[in-house]
Amino acid sequence: MLGDAGDSRLREKELINNLLLRQVEGLIYTSVDRHPYIDLIQSSGTPCVMLDRVESGEGLSTIQVNEKLAAYKITHHLIQHGYKNIGIICGPKEMLNTQDRLAGWLNALEGSSLIANPKWILNGEYTRDWGYQAIHKMSKDGLPDAIFATNELQAFGCLKALAELNLRVPEDIALVCFNGTIQSEYTVPSLTTVRQPVDKIAEKAIQILQNWSQKKALYEVEFELQIGHSCGCKTR
Repeated sequence: MLGDAGDSRLREKELINNLLLRQVEGLIYTSVDRHPYIDLIQSSGTPCVMLDRVESGEGLSTIQVNEKLAAYKITHHLIQHGYKNIGIICGPKEMLNTQDRLAGWLNALEGSSLIANPKWILNGEYTRDWGYQAIHKMSKDGLPDAIFATNELQAFGCLKALAELNLRVPEDIALVCFNGTIQSEYTVPSLTTVRQPVDKIAEKAIQILQNWSQKKALYEVEFELQIGHSCGCKTR
């Protein structure tokens, strides 16, 4: 059984309660924000694997990608290209992955003595439409040299908006993103992106539940920086 809260805390709690009422044998859980309903799950005695960066509690195992480090790496990749003015298109402020990705971007800029311009930090939704809107909002005050879209769908919207503004990627402005899938390889240009090992994460989560031991554990899986054309690597 699969449940999608659509970034809603209320919907998330409803889904968990419904699954627990169905007496599922285990849960693989990723929360909307930094306040997951761990107590609710643990009080039911249901084994749970958390796919978030949270403190592991008794009987709770966590699998995570270091999203802060991944965001740092992809931003640093832009800096290595020589870009100094780098903007970021984020998800909702309250979401934990938004906070981690923003922190990684900031760390990369600060580590290279670059300024984080508040005009180039935009929070919205993890959607194509928000990526599209964000570019047009940024363009009113002047676009940066490069943009980090913290979600692949946002990057798709960015490409459309930049094309409407007659800006070429990466010749006029570079673009990278987070959570890339196979679709990133088929955009024009192909996207440079952070890819998470979804198959490995799912396999590990199922393995933990099948061999449930009540012991808390933290597992970190490696991300991959997939190089496309959008950062300028293969065109310069």
